[in-house]
Amino acid sequence: MQTLPVPIETWEYGGNKFAVVRFTIEHYTNINVYELGVYTPFFGDEKIANYLRINPETRILILEEAEVDTFFRVPVIIELGKYREKFGLSNEAVMLFQGTGQENFIENYLRRYIPEWMTLVQSHSAPYNLMHNWVKSYSEKHFSYDELEKDFKPEYSLNNFKLKKKFIVFAGKPRVPRLMVLGQLIDNNLLDSCYYNFGVEYIKRFKEFMSEELVDKILKLNGHGDYNDSKDKVEIDFQPPNTMILSRKEINYLKKLQKLLPIKDVPYEEEKDYYYTPYFIIPDPKLYRECFLDFVLETFNHRGTYKGGIYQHTNFFTEKIFKPTLTCRPFMALGNKNYLRDLRDKFDFKTFGEYWDESYDEKDDIRDALPIMTDNLKYLNSKTLSQLENMLVDMKDILVHNNIKARAYLEGDEIWKENIKDFIEGKTESWVGKKGKIFI
Repeated sequence: MQTLPVPIETWEYGGNKFAVVRFTIEHYTNINVYELGVYTPFFGDEKIANYLRINPETRILILEEAEVDTFFRVPVIIELGKYREKFGLSNEAVMLFQGTGQENFIENYLRRYIPEWMTLVQSHSAPYNLMHNWVKSYSEKHFSYDELEKDFKPEYSLNNFKLKKKFIVFAGKPRVPRLMVLGQLIDNNLLDSCYYNFGVEYIKRFKEFMSEELVDKILKLNGHGDYNDSKDKVEIDFQPPNTMILSRKEINYLKKLQKLLPIKDVPYEEEKDYYYTPYFIIPDPKLYRECFLDFVLETFNHRGTYKGGIYQHTNFFTEKIFKPTLTCRPFMALGNKNYLRDLRDKFDFKTFGEYWDESYDEKDDIRDALPIMTDNLKYLNSKTLSQLENMLVDMKDILVHNNIKARAYLEGDEIWKENIKDFIEGKTESWVGKKGKIFI
């Protein structure tokens, strides 16, 4: 790969040439202060612009490492438009768009806000980037994949294990659907059967990259007020009016649950803040050896509780689903509609419909999905630990299959290359923008 002056490198496949611009964790953190004029996305100096001008067929490939929200996309598109205009460039651009399920959302809404020279390409590179490039994003105490790699082989997870808990449930931000899950666990006396950690912070804190002063400015800019009061707020308090579809009874119940946080039961010492625990991104192989099932609470799982937007339209696959697959454990996954279907299609993972009811994946509303998932938990909870150990042995072929797929994904070449190859070969969804200029 030819390297140009930072931050661009070139990459070629099938006669298609790309100038690759990487936006890493520092960008993801600093983009929060874009509106304050403190940070501006950078695409290259005049030397890079000259290269692009001389090679107009070379497309600019934006690698925004692991996000999906338009909050992070818009500044990049705006500043790239300014960069093209300033230097008189005609090069088209490609940007990865994480996840699946967003087809109608992009086609009918987002394309109107994307310039004609920009193409969005469906991607599933977030788990790779989170577990390799972003693993130290919150704390240097986080374990890396390489440090624990040897314990992610099936012989470690499936030989001579002894279960101590039936389930594991981890949640960082107290999003509305996650609070609903917590309520189900409490109301059905399931929490004692779990290792669990439900965090209290809704707003992420990037202590490694951002000063307290900037954090305060961001919160005030977005109307969040005093950060220290966030413990008394639920997700709906941080959303625009009429965004969430919740009854007053539901809101009151969620606020009651919020006041219980943070709560946890894990057999090792952790930081007070869930995001700074050593195994926040990479799973703890020892802990998973002691559990039967991971109840995965994905980032976007708001179906039926949110009006429009990416929260209910997108299945954003993250490191969360790789925790049980790396440690050879079954899972139930609360995502948006068809999360399991797309997981099988995009990652070739196998799911567990022969062992419990997975029809929750097909429901449009979390209120219809959660009772099915709760019934599954109650069914599994009725079994002894010894019976669940036997079930793990019975489903060994599925667990090993998923483990092999997960390790191949993480130990292979950078996943964005596979995504762009699929785009070039017409094997994945992509959308060309409809808008002309997006700035004045």
